[in-house]
Amino acid sequence: MFGTKHLIGLLVSFISITLALVLSLIFIKKEKTKLWFLRGLIISLWTLEFVKYVMLLAQDGHIGYGNFPLQLCSIPLYVFGVAVFGRTKAVSFAKATSFFLFLPGLITIIYPSNVLFAEVPWSENYFLNFSMISFVYHSIMIFFGLYIITSGFYKPKGLDFVKIILVMGGFAVLSILLNNLIDGASYMMLGVPYGMPALFADLYYNVNPAVYAIVLIFVGFTVIFLIYLYWLIRDILRKKKTTTAEGSN
Repeated sequence: MFGTKHLIGLLVSFISITLALVLSLIFIKKEKTKLWFLRGLIISLWTLEFVKYVMLLAQDGHIGYGNFPLQLCSIPLYVFGVAVFGRTKAVSFAKATSFFLFLPGLITIIYPSNVLFAEVPWSENYFLNFSMISFVYHSIMIFFGLYIITSGFYKPKGLDFVKIILVMGGFAVLSILLNNLIDGASYMMLGVPYGMPALFADLYYNVNPAVYAIVLIFVGFTVIFLIYLYWLIRDILRKKKTTTAEGSN
Protein backbone atom coordinates (compact mmCIF):
# COMPACT_ATOMS: atom_id res chain seq x y z
CA MET A 1 0.00 0.00 0.00
CA PHE A 2 0.90 3.66 -0.53
CA GLY A 3 3.38 2.72 -3.25
CA THR A 4 3.32 3.95 -6.83
CA LYS A 5 0.56 1.57 -7.89
CA HIS A 6 -1.68 2.61 -4.99
CA LEU A 7 -1.11 6.34 -5.53
CA ILE A 8 -1.86 6.03 -9.25
CA GLY A 9 -5.06 4.14 -8.44
CA LEU A 10 -6.12 6.75 -5.90
CA LEU A 11 -5.40 9.63 -8.27
CA VAL A 12 -7.30 8.08 -11.18
CA SER A 13 -10.22 7.13 -8.91
CA PHE A 14 -10.55 10.59 -7.34
CA ILE A 15 -10.27 12.38 -10.69
CA SER A 16 -12.80 10.03 -12.29
CA ILE A 17 -15.28 10.36 -9.41
CA THR A 18 -14.97 14.16 -9.37
CA LEU A 19 -15.41 14.53 -13.14
CA ALA A 20 -18.32 12.08 -13.22
CA LEU A 21 -20.01 13.87 -10.34
CA VAL A 22 -19.62 17.35 -11.85
CA LEU A 23 -20.71 16.29 -15.34
CA SER A 24 -23.69 14.25 -14.13
CA LEU A 25 -24.92 17.11 -11.96
CA ILE A 26 -24.64 19.50 -14.91
CA PHE A 27 -26.27 17.36 -17.58
CA ILE A 28 -28.69 15.06 -15.75
CA LYS A 29 -31.63 17.13 -14.56
CA LYS A 30 -34.80 15.05 -14.96
CA GLU A 31 -35.71 12.68 -12.13
CA LYS A 32 -36.47 9.87 -14.56
CA THR A 33 -33.05 10.28 -16.18
CA LYS A 34 -31.38 10.23 -12.74
CA LEU A 35 -33.17 6.97 -11.98
CA TRP A 36 -32.06 5.28 -15.19
CA PHE A 37 -28.52 6.60 -14.73
CA LEU A 38 -28.39 5.04 -11.26
CA ARG A 39 -29.84 1.81 -12.63
CA GLY A 40 -27.00 1.76 -15.13
CA LEU A 41 -24.51 2.08 -12.28
CA ILE A 42 -25.87 -0.88 -10.32
CA ILE A 43 -25.96 -2.95 -13.50
CA SER A 44 -22.29 -2.02 -13.93
CA LEU A 45 -21.55 -3.31 -10.42
CA TRP A 46 -23.40 -6.56 -11.13
CA THR A 47 -21.42 -6.93 -14.35
CA LEU A 48 -18.10 -6.36 -12.58
CA GLU A 49 -19.03 -8.94 -9.96
CA PHE A 50 -19.91 -11.45 -12.68
CA VAL A 51 -16.63 -10.79 -14.50
CA LYS A 52 -14.75 -11.33 -11.23
CA TYR A 53 -16.34 -14.75 -10.81
CA VAL A 54 -15.51 -15.72 -14.38
CA MET A 55 -11.88 -14.72 -13.78
CA LEU A 56 -11.78 -16.67 -10.51
CA LEU A 57 -13.12 -19.78 -12.24
CA ALA A 58 -10.58 -19.39 -15.05
CA GLN A 59 -7.72 -18.87 -12.58
CA ASP A 60 -8.58 -21.28 -9.74
CA GLY A 61 -11.22 -23.58 -11.17
CA HIS A 62 -13.58 -22.68 -8.32
CA ILE A 63 -14.93 -19.73 -6.34
CA GLY A 64 -13.73 -19.71 -2.74
CA TYR A 65 -16.13 -18.87 0.07
CA GLY A 66 -14.16 -15.70 0.75
CA ASN A 67 -15.25 -14.36 -2.63
CA PHE A 68 -18.97 -14.86 -2.10
CA PRO A 69 -20.87 -11.51 -2.20
CA LEU A 70 -21.32 -11.25 1.55
CA GLN A 71 -18.53 -8.81 2.38
CA LEU A 72 -19.09 -5.26 3.57
CA CYS A 73 -18.50 -3.86 0.10
CA SER A 74 -20.83 -6.48 -1.40
CA ILE A 75 -23.83 -4.84 0.27
CA PRO A 76 -24.24 -2.32 -2.61
CA LEU A 77 -25.05 -5.25 -4.89
CA TYR A 78 -28.27 -5.58 -2.92
CA VAL A 79 -29.21 -2.18 -1.51
CA PHE A 80 -28.36 -0.15 -4.62
CA GLY A 81 -30.68 -2.43 -6.57
CA VAL A 82 -33.52 -1.95 -4.08
CA ALA A 83 -32.93 1.83 -4.08
CA VAL A 84 -33.39 2.17 -7.84
CA PHE A 85 -35.64 -0.77 -8.75
CA GLY A 86 -37.70 -1.14 -5.56
CA ARG A 87 -41.32 -0.15 -5.12
CA THR A 88 -41.85 -0.74 -1.40
CA LYS A 89 -41.07 1.02 1.87
CA ALA A 90 -37.71 -0.73 1.78
CA VAL A 91 -36.57 1.88 -0.77
CA SER A 92 -36.13 4.52 1.95
CA PHE A 93 -33.92 2.10 3.92
CA ALA A 94 -31.95 1.29 0.77
CA LYS A 95 -31.41 4.92 -0.22
CA ALA A 96 -30.07 5.85 3.21
CA THR A 97 -27.78 2.82 3.30
CA SER A 98 -26.62 3.49 -0.27
CA PHE A 99 -25.46 6.94 0.76
CA PHE A 100 -23.59 5.63 3.79
CA LEU A 101 -21.82 2.96 1.73
CA PHE A 102 -19.71 5.58 -0.02
CA LEU A 103 -17.61 5.57 3.17
CA PRO A 104 -16.60 1.86 3.15
CA GLY A 105 -15.78 2.27 -0.55
CA LEU A 106 -13.59 5.27 0.20
CA ILE A 107 -11.84 3.52 3.08
CA THR A 108 -11.16 0.51 0.85
CA ILE A 109 -9.31 2.43 -1.86
CA ILE A 110 -7.41 4.47 0.73
CA TYR A 111 -6.48 1.35 2.74
CA PRO A 112 -6.70 -1.43 0.11
CA SER A 113 -5.07 -4.18 2.16
CA ASN A 114 -7.14 -6.94 0.55
CA VAL A 115 -7.74 -5.60 -2.95
CA LEU A 116 -4.58 -3.94 -4.28
CA PHE A 117 -2.31 -6.91 -5.16
CA ALA A 118 0.74 -4.65 -5.30
CA GLU A 119 2.87 -7.19 -7.17
CA VAL A 120 0.51 -7.09 -10.18
CA PRO A 121 0.81 -4.04 -12.48
CA TRP A 122 -2.33 -2.17 -13.48
CA SER A 123 -1.76 -3.07 -17.13
CA GLU A 124 -1.66 -6.85 -16.61
CA ASN A 125 -4.08 -8.79 -18.85
CA TYR A 126 -4.93 -5.62 -20.80
CA PHE A 127 -6.05 -3.85 -17.60
CA LEU A 128 -8.53 -6.63 -16.82
CA ASN A 129 -7.22 -7.85 -13.48
CA PHE A 130 -8.57 -8.11 -9.93
CA SER A 131 -6.97 -4.84 -8.80
CA MET A 132 -8.51 -2.92 -11.67
CA ILE A 133 -11.95 -4.48 -11.16
CA SER A 134 -11.80 -3.72 -7.45
CA PHE A 135 -10.80 -0.06 -7.85
CA VAL A 136 -13.45 0.52 -10.54
CA TYR A 137 -16.05 -1.24 -8.37
CA HIS A 138 -15.25 0.80 -5.27
CA SER A 139 -15.06 4.04 -7.29
CA ILE A 140 -18.61 3.41 -8.55
CA MET A 141 -19.61 2.60 -4.98
CA ILE A 142 -18.26 5.97 -3.79
CA PHE A 143 -19.77 7.87 -6.70
CA PHE A 144 -23.22 6.32 -6.23
CA GLY A 145 -23.40 7.41 -2.58
CA LEU A 146 -22.19 10.93 -3.32
CA TYR A 147 -24.40 11.35 -6.39
CA ILE A 148 -27.69 10.37 -4.77
CA ILE A 149 -27.27 13.03 -2.08
CA THR A 150 -25.85 15.84 -4.24
CA SER A 151 -28.45 15.28 -6.97
CA GLY A 152 -31.36 15.26 -4.55
CA PHE A 153 -32.30 11.67 -5.37
CA TYR A 154 -31.87 10.99 -1.66
CA LYS A 155 -32.86 13.63 0.89
CA PRO A 156 -31.42 12.67 4.30
CA LYS A 157 -33.40 12.87 7.50
CA GLY A 158 -31.96 12.82 11.00
CA LEU A 159 -33.44 9.48 11.97
CA ASP A 160 -32.24 7.76 8.80
CA PHE A 161 -29.27 6.53 10.81
CA VAL A 162 -31.67 4.09 12.48
CA LYS A 163 -32.62 2.66 9.06
CA ILE A 164 -28.96 2.19 8.15
CA ILE A 165 -28.18 0.50 11.47
CA LEU A 166 -31.09 -1.90 10.96
CA VAL A 167 -29.91 -2.80 7.45
CA MET A 168 -26.24 -3.12 8.37
CA GLY A 169 -27.16 -4.93 11.57
CA GLY A 170 -29.14 -7.47 9.56
CA PHE A 171 -26.17 -8.14 7.29
CA ALA A 172 -23.90 -8.35 10.36
CA VAL A 173 -26.10 -11.00 11.99
CA LEU A 174 -26.18 -13.03 8.76
CA SER A 175 -22.41 -12.72 8.44
CA ILE A 176 -21.76 -13.82 12.01
CA LEU A 177 -23.97 -16.88 11.50
CA LEU A 178 -22.14 -17.83 8.31
CA ASN A 179 -18.75 -17.16 9.89
CA ASN A 180 -19.61 -19.70 12.57
CA LEU A 181 -20.94 -22.24 10.10
CA ILE A 182 -18.09 -21.98 7.56
CA ASP A 183 -14.62 -22.66 8.91
CA GLY A 184 -12.26 -19.75 8.25
CA ALA A 185 -14.94 -17.46 6.80
CA SER A 186 -14.78 -13.76 7.64
CA TYR A 187 -17.78 -12.09 6.04
CA MET A 188 -18.06 -8.37 6.71
CA MET A 189 -14.66 -8.74 8.42
CA LEU A 190 -16.46 -10.04 11.53
CA GLY A 191 -14.67 -13.38 11.52
CA VAL A 192 -10.89 -13.42 11.12
CA PRO A 193 -9.42 -9.87 10.80
CA TYR A 194 -7.82 -10.34 7.37
CA GLY A 195 -6.18 -7.07 6.32
CA MET A 196 -7.51 -5.15 9.33
CA PRO A 197 -5.39 -2.49 11.09
CA ALA A 198 -3.26 -3.80 13.97
CA LEU A 199 -5.57 -2.28 16.61
CA PHE A 200 -8.47 -4.52 15.57
CA ALA A 201 -6.25 -7.52 14.84
CA ASP A 202 -4.87 -7.31 18.39
CA LEU A 203 -8.40 -7.47 19.79
CA TYR A 204 -9.00 -10.69 17.89
CA TYR A 205 -5.74 -12.45 18.63
CA ASN A 206 -4.89 -11.08 22.08
CA VAL A 207 -8.29 -10.44 23.68
CA ASN A 208 -11.24 -12.38 22.24
CA PRO A 209 -12.80 -12.90 18.77
CA ALA A 210 -16.25 -12.02 20.15
CA VAL A 211 -14.90 -8.77 21.63
CA TYR A 212 -13.33 -7.98 18.26
CA ALA A 213 -16.67 -8.41 16.47
CA ILE A 214 -18.59 -6.40 19.07
CA VAL A 215 -16.09 -3.53 18.97
CA LEU A 216 -16.12 -3.49 15.16
CA ILE A 217 -19.92 -3.36 15.06
CA PHE A 218 -19.99 -0.65 17.76
CA VAL A 219 -17.46 1.48 15.86
CA GLY A 220 -19.47 1.08 12.65
CA PHE A 221 -22.76 2.07 14.28
CA THR A 222 -21.09 5.04 16.00
CA VAL A 223 -19.74 6.28 12.67
CA ILE A 224 -23.22 5.98 11.13
CA PHE A 225 -24.71 8.03 13.98
CA LEU A 226 -22.01 10.71 13.72
CA ILE A 227 -22.54 11.07 9.97
CA TYR A 228 -26.22 11.80 10.60
CA LEU A 229 -25.72 13.97 13.67
CA TYR A 230 -25.93 17.18 11.59
CA TRP A 231 -29.27 16.18 10.05
CA LEU A 232 -30.57 14.94 13.40
CA ILE A 233 -29.82 18.29 15.05
CA ARG A 234 -31.28 20.12 12.03
CA ASP A 235 -34.55 18.19 12.26
CA ILE A 236 -34.81 18.68 16.02
CA LEU A 237 -34.30 22.45 15.65
CA ARG A 238 -36.83 22.63 12.81
CA LYS A 239 -39.41 20.75 14.86
CA LYS A 240 -38.74 22.96 17.85
CA LYS A 241 -39.11 26.08 15.71
CA THR A 242 -42.36 24.82 14.21
CA THR A 243 -43.75 23.94 17.67
CA THR A 244 -42.79 27.38 18.99
CA ALA A 245 -44.43 29.10 16.03
CA GLU A 246 -47.65 27.11 16.46
CA GLY A 247 -47.68 27.86 20.18
CA SER A 248 -47.34 31.57 19.61
CA ASN A 249 -50.39 31.51 17.34
